[in-house]
Amino acid sequence: MIERRRLSLVFLGLATMIVISFIWIYFSDYRKMKLAESLHGQSVTLVEEGKTFEAEVKLEKAIDLAPDDPKLHFSLGRVLEKEGDYGRARESFERASDLEPANPEPLFEAGRMAVRQGENRESKKYFEKAKAADPAHLLSLYQLGYQYLLERDLDGAEELFNQIVELSANEPEAYKNLAFIYTEKGMMDKAEKSLEKALELRPGYAEALNDLGNLMMMQGRKAEAKSAYEKALRYRPGYEDAITNLRYLELKKSNASAAPGTEGAEP
Repeated sequence: MIERRRLSLVFLGLATMIVISFIWIYFSDYRKMKLAESLHGQSVTLVEEGKTFEAEVKLEKAIDLAPDDPKLHFSLGRVLEKEGDYGRARESFERASDLEPANPEPLFEAGRMAVRQGENRESKKYFEKAKAADPAHLLSLYQLGYQYLLERDLDGAEELFNQIVELSANEPEAYKNLAFIYTEKGMMDKAEKSLEKALELRPGYAEALNDLGNLMMMQGRKAEAKSAYEKALRYRPGYEDAITNLRYLELKKSNASAAPGTEGAEP
């Protein structure tokens, strides 16, 4: 009987120690989590003040306390980008992605860092992974579209920009890019309609107006081209492309006017 009581007391003591250990571990982890959150908040304030190095130190301390928090690695990537350290920023975004694979944002940011490093092939892989994580991630679709344009894969780019306009009704940039693709393919009517749609969504879109002027010039519609260039300059004074195109149009007009009169002229 006494032996049983002793065993019961031993088991009770062990159980109490285990419970206390779990409680201590829980509150220890909780304290670490709260301290990491506090350090993260401090880093945000430091970034706003332009103190990126100090923010980096805070985030590294936070990561030591909570190494499996993707938010901390993502924020560190942002800070390192501001410091121009694109390689380490990319590593931080990759770590955030490893911890949260369903989130396309870290992959997209890692792709941007690869672009900053001049590694376009690698950046394309990141954007493709981001698209796989979220097929409706517009920023990744845009970047992939630009990559395909750089590679002169017009069909691939067209497919991606069409996906964008199907996913979102308000994407004038996508329509502008589609217009470029259709122009390259010689599909002038579709190019014009795409630019008109871009301008419908953003009436003051100077780049689209300039592209519309170029399209009109290619078709010999000089008066409409001139109007488009002038509108582009009204919305964006000093826009060099539109100024150059307008000067070229005026020069062609002057040369055409002067040509008949130059016949037989004295040297």
